[in-house]
Formats: sequence, C-alpha cells, structure tokens
Amino acid sequence: MRTLLKKFTYIIFLTIFIIGIPISYFISINTLVSLKYETEIGECISNVSGIDLCLQYDIFIGLTYFFALLLLLFVIFPKKIIKKEKTIKLIDLNCSFDELKFTFEKGLTVEDHKDGIRYLGLEKIKEWKSKFGYIFNIYSNDHFIDNEPHFHFDNKEKSVSCKMSFDGNIFESNEKNEIDRKVLKELKYFLSMERTQETIISKWNNKNPKLKYKRKTAGNRVGG
Repeated sequence: MRTLLKKFTYIIFLTIFIIGIPISYFISINTLVSLKYETEIGECISNVSGIDLCLQYDIFIGLTYFFALLLLLFVIFPKKIIKKEKTIKLIDLNCSFDELKFTFEKGLTVEDHKDGIRYLGLEKIKEWKSKFGYIFNIYSNDHFIDNEPHFHFDNKEKSVSCKMSFDGNIFESNEKNEIDRKVLKELKYFLSMERTQETIISKWNNKNPKLKYKRKTAGNRVGG
C-alpha cells in the first residue's frame, strides 16, 4: 500500500470514522425498533413514514461495518496511509562546486564524471576554503528574469559577475570578463545534478516566498 494522505487529512478521516460508527449503529438500532412497532409482521414499509425500514437498516448497519473496517485499517497502517513529506538534503553550493571543479582540475572530464569515474586523492582534512573563487548568491526580494528565477555567479578575482538561470543560461554579465567556456560546461553539469537543483530551488523559495518556483518539467516551464 503506497502512501495516500497528508497527516491533516488522515486525522479528518479518522475522526469521521470514529464518529460515524456509533451514529450509524444507533440509527440501525432505531430502525429495528421502528420495524417492530411501525410495520405489520413480515413487512418492511413503515405505516408512519412510508419508508422501507429493511433497506434503511441494511444501509446503516452496512455503514457501521464499513466505518469500523476503515478505522481498523487506519489504526493498523498509519505509516502506509499518511503521505510522507519529502525531506531535502541541502548542500553547500559553493563548497560542492569547488570540490567538483577540483576533480576536473586533476584530469577528470565532465564525461568521465557522468560515467561514474571519480578522483581519489589523499589530502589533509581541514576546513573548506574556496580554491577557485566562484561564489553562488541568491538574494531576498529578488525578481524573475524572462519569467525565471536566477542566481548570481561571481568571481571577484577574475572580475566575473553573472545572473544565471537554474539551468546555467546567462541572463546578464556585468563585469569585464565572461565565464570561461570550460567553467561554464562544468557549471551546467553541476546544475544538472538533482541535489543541486533541490538546494538552489529551496534557497530561492525561502528567500523569495512570493515568487515560488517549481522545477521545470515537460508541462511546467516556469514557476508560479
């Protein structure tokens, strides 16, 4: 059984079942009393209301069993019924890109990395410090460019400052130098990774709650 409901909805349904069982059972018992006093022997139609009391009894006793069965399932299998919220493991964009670029500087190519080849080296464990100077920034109260969110990709040492889409397309370049083609290729590969997209979208949505963005799909080109 796959997860079906959010926790709040689960609680609402659980409450309906708990309340529904005694109510439907009480109505079915009342119907039996009416059958005894409002009908002729062997008959189902009430002499008072004209209602088919046999049918009414079958409906409400059936609802009683139905609610009881659903309540039992909800109590036994809450973890399978309640929809789990996806937890996003955010990464440090600056550190992660820096480390990825470091492997490329050691001779690996983007194609090698795609094929699962990794650089293994023995280095002293120390606090991370940028090796290449590339910095990701997402600012609060920002705006869409061409109906898309963006991040700032800067390198002060190389006089690079760009506004880029989450796919790595350059919207604006404000400083002297453009991004090196090799770096741009590595950046686009980095941005294609699932955890990178989850992190960058989460950071944008947290800092720009009025411009929530959902990742592009075939039927969803921009955020809303």
